[in-house]
Amino acid sequence: MYRLMVCFFAIYQFTRIRCHGDGLTEEQRERKQVLLKQKIEILKTLWIITGLFMLLNPLPAIMITTLLFMTFLSFSLLDETSDQ
Repeated sequence: MYRLMVCFFAIYQFTRIRCHGDGLTEEQRERKQVLLKQKIEILKTLWIITGLFMLLNPLPAIMITTLLFMTFLSFSLLDETSDQ
């Protein structure tokens, strides 16, 4: 029953945003896109550096720790809750 409620809520949110928009003006939407592209470029560079670091240190413990940290960092940078 809980899963069914979650599915209905997700569908409701998707249709609400799609019908009513995100409430942003065109200028705000463009600014948000530019910021997102900048964040993605930063993350690309960080992942390349991380890959090179892991090639230089092929110890499983270091690789797993580095991957987990980079995954956390990626999600943190791309989080949109503070971009309001």
